[in-house]
Amino acid sequence: MKSLDESPGLRLTTLCVLYIAQGIPFGFLTITLAAYLAERGVLAADIGHLAAMCSLPWALKWIWGPVIDRFTFDKLRMGRRRPWILMAQSLMMFTVIFVVLVPDLTASVRTLGWIMFIHNIFASLQDVSADALAVDMLSEAERGRANGMMYGSSYFGAFLGGAGLGWVTSQYGLQAAMTVQLCMLGAIMLAPLLLKEHASNRRFPWDKVGEDLQPTEAEEANASLRELMGHLFRAFRLRAPLIAAGLALLVSIGASLLAAVFVTHLTQKLGWTQEEYSTVIGGKAVFFGLGGSVFGGFLADRVGQKRLAGIASVLLGICWLVYSMTEFYWMNKSYLSYMAYLETFLTAVMTVSLFSLFMSVSWPVVAGTQFTAYMALLNVSRTIGAWLTGAVKGVPVATIFVGAGILQISLISLLWFIDPSQTRRVLGEGPGEPVKT
Repeated sequence: MKSLDESPGLRLTTLCVLYIAQGIPFGFLTITLAAYLAERGVLAADIGHLAAMCSLPWALKWIWGPVIDRFTFDKLRMGRRRPWILMAQSLMMFTVIFVVLVPDLTASVRTLGWIMFIHNIFASLQDVSADALAVDMLSEAERGRANGMMYGSSYFGAFLGGAGLGWVTSQYGLQAAMTVQLCMLGAIMLAPLLLKEHASNRRFPWDKVGEDLQPTEAEEANASLRELMGHLFRAFRLRAPLIAAGLALLVSIGASLLAAVFVTHLTQKLGWTQEEYSTVIGGKAVFFGLGGSVFGGFLADRVGQKRLAGIASVLLGICWLVYSMTEFYWMNKSYLSYMAYLETFLTAVMTVSLFSLFMSVSWPVVAGTQFTAYMALLNVSRTIGAWLTGAVKGVPVATIFVGAGILQISLISLLWFIDPSQTRRVLGEGPGEPVKT
């Protein structure tokens, strides 16, 4: 069997499978579990706090970037990223077992929150390791298309965790859904378990050692954690990477806030059942997200990731403003479903465009760590939105949509000042190149 560096198709398939593994718990937490708790009378603030606890490890995942770049399990000779992926996936499965053992989740929301907090620590480690593997393996020509397919795969995972596990929950109970999720994660782990990053790597620790790999320029430059952080600081001193960080911090606040507020409004005010919500938001809407991801990935290479991100962000904000002005249609489930499909499509296009933009402004010397920092800031943004759920208690839902829409449209002002080519133009490709002005 070929290794990942020898087969473009195999490495893209492997990355997509790993992104499916990230989407499953996300879909389960934000769709199935949120609807399950809301239908049983759990307050929106409690659901928002649970979502915040699940998001917090992702907000802190920037810690993992320097760790996995610096420590690579050299003695195992199983690849730079693969041991981290296998460890994280195993610990994710271990924490799911604990959730299965909780008898009544509605009476143990705090306990559930802590278990899922720990689960997402390991899920964020798996995510960072997979992103680092992508940065290591993907060529410049592959990135737009690959980002679209990878993010589309996370939507498919969200479909499995949302609509799939939502159906299992409605038919057999939440513990059964968690058991199915455990089996899914176990099956997905076969990909990193059986495949090698490079032909000279071991597949298992007891295999014969292959030929030594030469360290890359980035590995030699980051021989110590101090050197790695110095290069990262040098990159963030530039305007484009710094403004991109601000954009990442703000871009998901509105979506995260609306997700927690509207699920409660749908189930407790508009009469939606948990199964209806899971079928629409975790079912058909996910396929619009998948389509938006793939479409956005290919389109970003043609019109430019910066321009496409701006267009999608403005259209998403307009979508939320239309929501707020058509409250008299909210009892029409078909109308809300179509609006959810449009929102999911636009969010996917915007997110994929931002992924490509963040890769472009990342310096190759610390690309893995810098890209992880952007992903962490995106999750900080989601955490802020989730925590704001309690702060807007009592505010009309339509008004919340207006505020989220205005914020989303205003982000175009940040995109205007980002020059995607600045980092490589000024710093070059390696740490030894002179700074250009």
